[in-house]
Amino acid sequence: MLAGSAVFIVLTLIFHERYYNGSGLTLIEACFAGEDIPHYAFFMKIVFTAVALGAGFKGGEIVPTLCIGATFATPCPC
Repeated sequence: MLAGSAVFIVLTLIFHERYYNGSGLTLIEACFAGEDIPHYAFFMKIVFTAVALGAGFKGGEIVPTLCIGATFATPCPC
């Protein structure tokens, strides 16, 4: 759990955004509002969710899955 926490903290510091922490409701709201989100947001949410659940943290699987689906379908802000 300590190693998973360290990986999670490092990933959060690398991306300077807290979009991928938590359930992902902020990303889902951003998608429905039409805001520009990074085109790799779905992949990063997968990584953050996998690290959190793999480290043994309790959490949901349903809302992060909905977040991944919502961000995967958003167009690239070109």
